[in-house]
Amino acid sequence: DAEEALRVARTDGALPASGEFLAGELALTRGEREQARAALERGLELGGEDFRARMALAALATEAREFEAAERHLLATERAFPGYDDERFCAELRLADVYGLQGEEEKANEARLRWLSFNAGNYDVRLSVGEWLLRGERYEEAERVLREAGEVDPFRRHLHLLHGRARLGLERYEQAFASFDVGLVVTPALDGDVLSSAAASLLVRHGNPDRLVDMMEELGMDGPLSPEAAKERFDFEEAQLLGYQALALLGLERPEEARAKLEQALALDDTCEPALEARARLE
Repeated sequence: DAEEALRVARTDGALPASGEFLAGELALTRGEREQARAALERGLELGGEDFRARMALAALATEAREFEAAERHLLATERAFPGYDDERFCAELRLADVYGLQGEEEKANEARLRWLSFNAGNYDVRLSVGEWLLRGERYEEAERVLREAGEVDPFRRHLHLLHGRARLGLERYEQAFASFDVGLVVTPALDGDVLSSAAASLLVRHGNPDRLVDMMEELGMDGPLSPEAAKERFDFEEAQLLGYQALALLGLERPEEARAKLEQALALDDTCEPALEARARLE
């Protein structure tokens, strides 16, 4: 019916912008990319503005590796619809993809950060942006984003390590120590980075961490990490958490406690950088 309506409309002359947008969408459904792009662009040239048209043009431009055109369409869409909550169609995350394809990680993460200001969830985006902010020593922003990630999913040891480091950068030593302490409490049987969501739900239901691995094996479940990789990661992160606790304790002017923590850390990993830093400060 839509195709027939467009055919009739064309007999009376050129289509209006809305007609061109519809023609472009129909061409896309038929897999006619060039025809779709031409129709959608005509709609914009006629003064029309349409979210779906812009997103489609951005996708087509990205596919053709015409990144400048893709960026132009996505920035226009972001201005009109900032923070769109559907991750498949939000301008900021698609813009981050375009920047990422060009190796422009700064711009990519700034786009993700803008999107997060409108959306409370999505642990993975929040964590990656928090890590980027931490690497750039933007501690205030990193602390906020990582704190919000903890509100989404607190059962992540790596998150508490990063959050504590952001607080350490802000010289909030008591809070930093507390974050590292929480990280030490998150065992492999609790860590969402190790467990599948199904295994985690079993743990909650049965309330018996000692049975978790057996249950996973019985049901044929695998976590994102192998047992060997999980153990290696946890040994490394335990040393890191203890080493950073030593630095926090030095900030609190508690040197003897700091020495005990750094020695624990170095017993686990004699190359642990925060522990070595703490020891150097004590010497």
